[in-house]
Amino acid sequence: MIHKTILISLLLLLPLSVPAAIYKWVDAQGNTHYDQEKPLEVDAEKIKLAPSPAGSTSTYSKPSLKPREDKNAASEDNVDDAQSKEMIPKKERAKLCARAKETLKKISEAGRVRTKNKDGSTQVMSEQQKQDRINQEKKAVKQHCS
Repeated sequence: MIHKTILISLLLLLPLSVPAAIYKWVDAQGNTHYDQEKPLEVDAEKIKLAPSPAGSTSTYSKPSLKPREDKNAASEDNVDDAQSKEMIPKKERAKLCARAKETLKKISEAGRVRTKNKDGSTQVMSEQQKQDRINQEKKAVKQHCS
């Protein structure tokens, strides 16, 4: 009975130890393609992949409670709108306006918003952080586009 249990356990684990194969080929237009199945009509190169290491390889990190500072975010709250309009050249304001509108559109339409930390890792914004960022961008649109 014990031998059957061990044998079944080993057979169930066998597919996990087999490295996956990926095929690479270039089509007539010069585009490189990758797939798990070998295409019939073209000569494809088989790329053998190493098995993934044991343990979690996820790069997900829990969102922090503190909103992330962003270089593209709206101006600081203590700067008066009229005063900042005079200080920023018209051409630069047009760029800031376009950037704020584009960022607002992307964040508003996205379901989940990922941000990149200083160390290069990514995190998902909480709903509150997302709403705060939307409000910042609305303020930037109002400030630079009016």
